[in-house]
Amino acid sequence: MRLSLILCLTLTLVNLSPAGDIDPPGTPSSTMLPLDQVEPREAITSLPRTISESGSYFLTEDLTGSSGNSGITINADHVTLDLRGFSLIGVTGSVDGIQISSGHSNVVIHSGTVRGWGDDGIDADSTNACRVEGIRAIGNGDAGIALSDNSAVADCAADDNVTGIVVNDSCVVTRCTASNNTGDGILTGYSATVSDCTARANGNDGFRADFGSVIRHCTAAVNLGDGIDVLGDCLVLENTCDSQSNPGSAGIRVQIYANRIDGNHLTFNQTGIDAITGSVQSTDNLIVRNSIVHSSGHTIIDINSSVNQVGTTITSGGPLTTDNPWANFAQQH
Repeated sequence: MRLSLILCLTLTLVNLSPAGDIDPPGTPSSTMLPLDQVEPREAITSLPRTISESGSYFLTEDLTGSSGNSGITINADHVTLDLRGFSLIGVTGSVDGIQISSGHSNVVIHSGTVRGWGDDGIDADSTNACRVEGIRAIGNGDAGIALSDNSAVADCAADDNVTGIVVNDSCVVTRCTASNNTGDGILTGYSATVSDCTARANGNDGFRADFGSVIRHCTAAVNLGDGIDVLGDCLVLENTCDSQSNPGSAGIRVQIYANRIDGNHLTFNQTGIDAITGSVQSTDNLIVRNSIVHSSGHTIIDINSSVNQVGTTITSGGPLTTDNPWANFAQQH
Protein backbone atom coordinates (compact mmCIF):
# COMPACT_ATOMS: atom_id res chain seq x y z
CA MET A 1 0.00 0.00 0.00
CA ARG A 2 2.80 2.40 0.91
CA LEU A 3 4.64 1.58 -2.35
CA SER A 4 1.51 2.30 -4.43
CA LEU A 5 1.05 5.66 -2.70
CA ILE A 6 4.64 6.70 -3.40
CA LEU A 7 4.33 5.73 -7.09
CA CYS A 8 1.10 7.69 -7.43
CA LEU A 9 2.64 10.82 -5.87
CA THR A 10 5.66 10.54 -8.21
CA LEU A 11 3.51 10.36 -11.33
CA THR A 12 1.43 13.30 -10.14
CA LEU A 13 4.57 15.44 -9.62
CA VAL A 14 5.82 14.54 -13.12
CA ASN A 15 2.50 15.54 -14.71
CA LEU A 16 2.54 18.84 -12.81
CA SER A 17 6.04 19.86 -14.11
CA PRO A 18 5.94 23.09 -16.09
CA ALA A 19 5.69 22.72 -19.92
CA GLY A 20 7.65 24.75 -22.47
CA ASP A 21 6.58 28.07 -23.95
CA ILE A 22 3.25 27.59 -25.73
CA ASP A 23 3.83 30.64 -27.96
CA PRO A 24 5.51 29.51 -31.25
CA PRO A 25 8.79 31.16 -32.22
CA GLY A 26 9.05 33.49 -35.25
CA THR A 27 9.61 32.34 -38.82
CA PRO A 28 12.98 30.53 -39.07
CA SER A 29 15.61 32.55 -40.90
CA SER A 30 17.22 31.00 -44.01
CA THR A 31 20.70 29.61 -43.68
CA MET A 32 21.21 29.54 -47.46
CA LEU A 33 23.10 32.17 -49.42
CA PRO A 34 21.14 34.19 -52.00
CA LEU A 35 21.63 33.23 -55.65
CA ASP A 36 23.68 36.34 -56.44
CA GLN A 37 26.23 35.14 -53.87
CA VAL A 38 26.12 31.47 -54.81
CA GLU A 39 26.55 32.17 -58.53
CA PRO A 40 27.15 35.84 -59.20
CA ARG A 41 26.26 36.30 -62.88
CA GLU A 42 25.28 39.24 -65.02
CA ALA A 43 22.59 39.12 -67.68
CA ILE A 44 23.21 40.34 -71.22
CA THR A 45 19.93 41.70 -72.56
CA SER A 46 20.89 43.68 -75.69
CA LEU A 47 23.51 43.94 -78.44
CA PRO A 48 26.14 45.18 -79.04
CA ARG A 49 27.65 44.51 -75.63
CA THR A 50 31.26 44.80 -74.42
CA ILE A 51 32.41 42.76 -71.42
CA SER A 52 35.25 44.62 -69.71
CA GLU A 53 35.50 42.80 -66.37
CA SER A 54 36.21 39.21 -65.38
CA GLY A 55 33.16 37.27 -64.31
CA SER A 56 30.22 35.17 -65.45
CA TYR A 57 27.63 36.38 -67.95
CA PHE A 58 24.51 34.86 -69.51
CA LEU A 59 21.75 35.43 -72.06
CA THR A 60 18.07 35.66 -71.15
CA GLU A 61 16.67 35.45 -74.70
CA ASP A 62 17.65 35.38 -78.38
CA LEU A 63 19.47 38.58 -79.34
CA THR A 64 19.94 40.13 -82.80
CA GLY A 65 22.98 42.18 -83.79
CA SER A 66 23.35 45.27 -85.95
CA SER A 67 25.29 46.25 -89.06
CA GLY A 68 28.90 47.29 -88.48
CA ASN A 69 29.14 45.72 -85.01
CA SER A 70 30.08 42.47 -83.32
CA GLY A 71 27.44 41.03 -81.06
CA ILE A 72 29.46 40.54 -77.85
CA THR A 73 33.03 41.77 -77.46
CA ILE A 74 35.00 40.26 -74.59
CA ASN A 75 37.75 42.60 -73.46
CA ALA A 76 38.86 40.85 -70.27
CA ASP A 77 40.48 37.66 -68.97
CA HIS A 78 38.71 34.96 -66.94
CA VAL A 79 35.24 35.32 -68.44
CA THR A 80 32.52 32.68 -68.74
CA LEU A 81 29.69 33.34 -71.20
CA ASP A 82 26.67 31.03 -70.99
CA LEU A 83 24.25 31.37 -73.91
CA ARG A 84 21.75 29.17 -72.03
CA GLY A 85 20.43 27.65 -75.24
CA PHE A 86 19.64 31.01 -76.84
CA SER A 87 20.95 32.43 -80.13
CA LEU A 88 23.08 35.38 -81.15
CA ILE A 89 21.76 36.31 -84.59
CA GLY A 90 23.71 38.36 -87.11
CA VAL A 91 22.40 40.66 -89.83
CA THR A 92 23.77 41.90 -93.15
CA GLY A 93 26.93 43.91 -92.52
CA SER A 94 27.50 42.60 -89.00
CA VAL A 95 30.98 41.51 -87.85
CA ASP A 96 31.56 38.64 -85.38
CA GLY A 97 28.95 37.01 -83.21
CA ILE A 98 31.38 36.86 -80.27
CA GLN A 99 34.78 38.49 -80.47
CA ILE A 100 37.52 38.08 -77.87
CA SER A 101 39.95 40.97 -78.05
CA SER A 102 43.60 40.29 -78.74
CA GLY A 103 45.82 39.26 -75.83
CA HIS A 104 43.14 37.97 -73.47
CA SER A 105 42.92 34.42 -72.13
CA ASN A 106 40.90 31.92 -70.12
CA VAL A 107 37.52 32.59 -71.69
CA VAL A 108 34.79 29.93 -71.77
CA ILE A 109 31.80 30.14 -74.13
CA HIS A 110 29.11 27.48 -74.08
CA SER A 111 25.58 26.24 -74.72
CA GLY A 112 23.93 28.11 -77.56
CA THR A 113 23.91 29.21 -81.21
CA VAL A 114 25.75 31.91 -83.19
CA ARG A 115 24.34 32.27 -86.69
CA GLY A 116 24.27 34.58 -89.63
CA TRP A 117 27.17 36.87 -88.69
CA GLY A 118 29.08 38.66 -91.42
CA ASP A 119 32.49 37.40 -90.25
CA ASP A 120 33.16 34.66 -87.66
CA GLY A 121 30.57 33.12 -85.41
CA ILE A 122 33.17 33.09 -82.61
CA ASP A 123 36.43 34.94 -83.22
CA ALA A 124 39.11 34.09 -80.65
CA ASP A 125 42.05 33.68 -83.01
CA SER A 126 44.22 36.26 -81.18
CA THR A 127 43.71 34.90 -77.66
CA ASN A 128 45.08 32.05 -75.56
CA ALA A 129 43.69 29.14 -73.57
CA CYS A 130 40.01 29.49 -74.38
CA ARG A 131 37.32 26.83 -74.43
CA VAL A 132 34.18 26.59 -76.57
CA GLU A 133 31.67 23.82 -75.93
CA GLY A 134 28.11 23.01 -76.89
CA ILE A 135 27.97 25.73 -79.58
CA ARG A 136 26.18 25.58 -82.94
CA ALA A 137 27.84 27.94 -85.43
CA ILE A 138 25.66 28.22 -88.52
CA GLY A 139 25.78 30.28 -91.70
CA ASN A 140 28.51 32.73 -90.74
CA GLY A 141 30.48 34.67 -93.34
CA ASP A 142 33.91 33.28 -92.41
CA ALA A 143 34.76 30.67 -89.75
CA GLY A 144 32.10 29.18 -87.56
CA ILE A 145 34.54 28.94 -84.63
CA ALA A 146 38.11 30.29 -84.70
CA LEU A 147 40.46 29.80 -81.73
CA SER A 148 44.14 30.49 -81.09
CA ASP A 149 46.81 28.54 -79.15
CA ASN A 150 46.22 26.13 -76.26
CA SER A 151 42.46 26.13 -76.65
CA ALA A 152 39.75 23.49 -76.84
CA VAL A 153 36.53 22.92 -78.78
CA ALA A 154 34.14 20.20 -77.64
CA ASP A 155 30.65 19.03 -78.63
CA CYS A 156 30.17 21.76 -81.23
CA ALA A 157 28.58 21.82 -84.69
CA ALA A 158 29.74 24.14 -87.48
CA ASP A 159 27.54 24.16 -90.58
CA ASP A 160 27.25 26.34 -93.70
CA ASN A 161 30.14 28.66 -92.87
CA VAL A 162 33.26 29.25 -94.96
CA THR A 163 35.55 27.22 -92.67
CA GLY A 164 33.78 25.18 -90.03
CA ILE A 165 36.25 25.09 -87.12
CA VAL A 166 39.77 26.52 -87.26
CA VAL A 167 42.21 26.26 -84.36
CA ASN A 168 45.85 27.22 -83.96
CA ASP A 169 48.73 25.42 -82.21
CA SER A 170 48.41 22.91 -79.35
CA CYS A 171 44.61 22.80 -79.46
CA VAL A 172 42.15 19.95 -78.90
CA VAL A 173 38.98 19.41 -80.94
CA THR A 174 36.73 16.59 -79.81
CA ARG A 175 33.22 15.28 -80.57
CA CYS A 176 32.51 18.02 -83.12
CA THR A 177 30.83 18.05 -86.53
CA ALA A 178 31.58 20.27 -89.51
CA SER A 179 29.34 20.01 -92.56
CA ASN A 180 28.39 21.91 -95.70
CA ASN A 181 31.05 24.56 -95.20
CA THR A 182 32.37 26.07 -98.44
CA GLY A 183 36.01 25.54 -97.40
CA ASP A 184 37.60 23.09 -94.95
CA GLY A 185 35.59 21.36 -92.27
CA ILE A 186 38.16 21.34 -89.43
CA LEU A 187 41.54 23.06 -89.83
CA THR A 188 44.35 22.96 -87.23
CA GLY A 189 47.76 24.46 -86.52
CA TYR A 190 50.81 22.68 -85.09
CA SER A 191 50.56 19.91 -82.47
CA ALA A 192 46.78 19.72 -82.40
CA THR A 193 44.62 16.74 -81.51
CA VAL A 194 41.35 16.04 -83.30
CA SER A 195 39.31 13.07 -82.12
CA ASP A 196 35.83 11.60 -82.52
CA CYS A 197 34.77 14.26 -85.02
CA THR A 198 32.88 14.15 -88.30
CA ALA A 199 33.43 16.33 -91.38
CA ARG A 200 30.93 15.87 -94.18
CA ALA A 201 30.13 17.52 -97.51
CA ASN A 202 32.55 20.40 -97.16
CA GLY A 203 33.76 22.31 -100.20
CA ASN A 204 37.42 21.49 -99.60
CA ASP A 205 39.09 19.06 -97.15
CA GLY A 206 37.21 17.41 -94.33
CA PHE A 207 40.21 17.66 -91.97
CA ARG A 208 43.48 19.49 -92.54
CA ALA A 209 46.24 19.36 -89.92
CA ASP A 210 49.63 21.03 -89.57
CA PHE A 211 52.87 19.46 -88.30
CA GLY A 212 52.89 17.16 -85.27
CA SER A 213 49.13 16.72 -85.05
CA VAL A 214 46.95 13.71 -84.31
CA ILE A 215 43.70 12.82 -86.08
CA ARG A 216 42.05 9.73 -84.65
CA HIS A 217 38.64 8.04 -84.63
CA CYS A 218 37.17 10.61 -87.02
CA THR A 219 34.89 10.31 -90.03
CA ALA A 220 35.28 12.20 -93.32
CA ALA A 221 32.61 11.72 -95.97
CA VAL A 222 31.76 13.19 -99.40
CA ASN A 223 34.02 16.22 -99.06
CA LEU A 224 35.01 17.82 -102.37
CA GLY A 225 38.71 17.84 -101.45
CA ASP A 226 40.52 15.23 -99.38
CA GLY A 227 39.00 13.45 -96.42
CA ILE A 228 42.10 14.01 -94.27
CA ASP A 229 45.09 16.13 -95.32
CA VAL A 230 48.23 16.23 -93.13
CA LEU A 231 51.62 17.91 -93.52
CA GLY A 232 54.39 16.19 -91.52
CA ASP A 233 55.07 14.35 -88.26
CA CYS A 234 51.39 13.49 -87.87
CA LEU A 235 49.55 10.41 -86.60
CA VAL A 236 46.40 9.47 -88.54
CA LEU A 237 44.86 6.57 -86.66
CA GLU A 238 41.69 4.51 -87.08
CA ASN A 239 39.62 6.97 -89.07
CA THR A 240 36.95 6.35 -91.70
CA CYS A 241 37.12 8.21 -95.01
CA ASP A 242 34.27 7.58 -97.43
CA SER A 243 33.50 8.85 -100.95
CA GLN A 244 35.97 11.66 -101.52
CA SER A 245 35.48 10.88 -105.18
CA ASN A 246 36.29 14.08 -107.07
CA PRO A 247 39.21 13.87 -109.52
CA GLY A 248 42.43 14.52 -107.61
CA SER A 249 40.95 13.91 -104.18
CA ALA A 250 42.01 11.23 -101.70
CA GLY A 251 40.70 9.57 -98.58
CA ILE A 252 43.99 10.53 -96.87
CA ARG A 253 46.59 12.85 -98.35
CA VAL A 254 50.16 12.85 -96.97
CA GLN A 255 51.86 16.10 -97.90
CA ILE A 256 55.47 15.95 -96.69
CA TYR A 257 57.21 13.45 -94.38
CA ALA A 258 57.34 11.40 -91.17
CA ASN A 259 53.64 10.67 -90.88
CA ARG A 260 52.14 7.43 -89.59
CA ILE A 261 48.95 6.37 -91.36
CA ASP A 262 47.69 3.38 -89.41
CA GLY A 263 44.50 1.35 -89.17
CA ASN A 264 42.22 3.57 -91.26
CA HIS A 265 39.21 2.39 -93.25
CA LEU A 266 39.00 4.01 -96.69
CA THR A 267 36.03 3.41 -98.96
CA PHE A 268 35.26 4.59 -102.49
CA ASN A 269 37.67 7.50 -102.62
CA GLN A 270 39.31 8.63 -105.87
CA THR A 271 42.62 7.55 -104.29
CA GLY A 272 42.73 5.67 -101.01
CA ILE A 273 46.03 7.11 -99.71
CA ASP A 274 47.91 9.68 -101.78
CA ALA A 275 51.48 10.62 -100.87
CA ILE A 276 52.27 12.35 -104.14
CA THR A 277 51.01 15.92 -104.52
CA GLY A 278 51.67 17.20 -108.00
CA SER A 279 55.36 16.52 -108.58
CA VAL A 280 56.18 16.46 -104.84
CA GLN A 281 56.71 13.02 -103.35
CA SER A 282 56.27 12.61 -99.63
CA THR A 283 59.05 10.66 -97.89
CA ASP A 284 59.81 8.73 -94.68
CA ASN A 285 56.18 7.90 -93.95
CA LEU A 286 54.86 4.70 -92.36
CA ILE A 287 51.64 3.40 -93.94
CA VAL A 288 50.35 0.18 -92.37
CA ARG A 289 47.25 -1.85 -91.49
CA ASN A 290 44.79 0.21 -93.53
CA SER A 291 41.77 -1.32 -95.27
CA ILE A 292 40.75 0.11 -98.63
CA VAL A 293 37.62 -0.58 -100.66
CA HIS A 294 37.74 0.96 -104.12
CA SER A 295 35.87 1.08 -107.39
CA SER A 296 37.34 -0.15 -110.65
CA GLY A 297 39.85 2.31 -112.07
CA HIS A 298 40.47 4.11 -108.77
CA THR A 299 43.91 4.15 -107.14
CA ILE A 300 44.52 2.18 -103.94
CA ILE A 301 47.75 3.76 -102.63
CA ASP A 302 49.76 6.29 -104.63
CA ILE A 303 53.19 6.43 -102.98
CA ASN A 304 56.84 5.95 -103.78
CA SER A 305 57.60 2.85 -101.72
CA SER A 306 61.36 3.26 -102.17
CA VAL A 307 61.41 6.33 -99.89
CA ASN A 308 58.57 5.31 -97.53
CA GLN A 309 57.74 2.28 -95.41
CA VAL A 310 54.55 0.73 -96.71
CA GLY A 311 52.96 -2.49 -95.55
CA THR A 312 52.35 -5.03 -98.29
CA THR A 313 49.01 -4.41 -99.99
CA ILE A 314 47.01 -7.64 -100.04
CA THR A 315 44.33 -7.72 -102.71
CA SER A 316 43.55 -11.44 -102.90
CA GLY A 317 40.96 -13.25 -100.85
CA GLY A 318 41.49 -16.09 -98.46
CA PRO A 319 42.11 -16.53 -94.73
CA LEU A 320 44.22 -14.01 -92.86
CA THR A 321 47.54 -15.15 -91.47
CA THR A 322 50.18 -13.71 -89.17
CA ASP A 323 52.81 -13.68 -91.90
CA ASN A 324 52.56 -9.93 -92.36
CA PRO A 325 50.85 -8.09 -89.47
CA TRP A 326 51.60 -4.70 -91.07
CA ALA A 327 49.78 -5.39 -94.34
CA ASN A 328 47.31 -3.05 -95.95
CA PHE A 329 44.20 -4.72 -97.40
CA ALA A 330 42.41 -3.68 -100.57
CA GLN A 331 39.17 -4.91 -102.10
CA GLN A 332 37.53 -3.87 -105.34
CA HIS A 333 33.76 -3.52 -105.16
